[in-house]
Amino acid sequence: MGKQRIQKPDYYTQREWNRIRARERAQAKAQRNLVIIAILLLAVTAALVMGVWHFVFRSHDSGLRMPYHTENAVFGIHSGGSGMRKAIPFANGLCVTQSDVDADAVFISAAEAALFDLTQEKVVYAKNIFERRSPASITKIMTALVALQNGNMDDMVTVDDAAFDIEEGSSVCELHRGDKLTLKQLMYGMLIASGNDAAQMIAKYVGGGDINHFVDMMNQTALALGATHTHFVNAHGLTADNHYTCAYDIYLMMNAAM
Repeated sequence: MGKQRIQKPDYYTQREWNRIRARERAQAKAQRNLVIIAILLLAVTAALVMGVWHFVFRSHDSGLRMPYHTENAVFGIHSGGSGMRKAIPFANGLCVTQSDVDADAVFISAAEAALFDLTQEKVVYAKNIFERRSPASITKIMTALVALQNGNMDDMVTVDDAAFDIEEGSSVCELHRGDKLTLKQLMYGMLIASGNDAAQMIAKYVGGGDINHFVDMMNQTALALGATHTHFVNAHGLTADNHYTCAYDIYLMMNAAM
């Protein structure tokens, strides 16, 4: 059905009626424009929200347009003009790989393994190096690294009950309550004898009396090294939920410690 034509009331002159109808048409047009603008704003807002959501939650799922390599150059604008430049690689000085390397070339019974050429900064062999595994006493490498970065090796530490808050039967260096040792001596006890009691005292002392704070420092250091497949919940390495690492992250920790 077509539009029904509105009849002019008899009490309006034709000129008055034309003005009224013109005003009504202008108001209707303005309302339509407002609706269109509102729809456009809603669409833009939805697009922005989706863009932010994708960036925050899904961007890590997207593959790189250009595979990471230290020799890759990209176009950009810089102080010397525009052109192709190479950025300082985020993994400068490290051996880098995204997947297994020659995993079938050599038979190795271990479920995960890796061989790194530090001179050539090259991954020679890699097998499941990003698989999560319990680090056990390799945890003590990170404990030592954090202690070296944040503690004074000549400080004297008095052994207290924290040293014995560990699983019965685990490896210790035979500390006794009241013993007074330097932080360096505790490091020897932890690294040579794999003493969990020494690791506890190092964590408590360097953590300012709070072992959990020291563990937070370990996790922050791991992230700073790029060890994104690693998370600690203690300083000694006894098996616990959410306490894990991978072969590649062990390399990153060892490389930093050396």
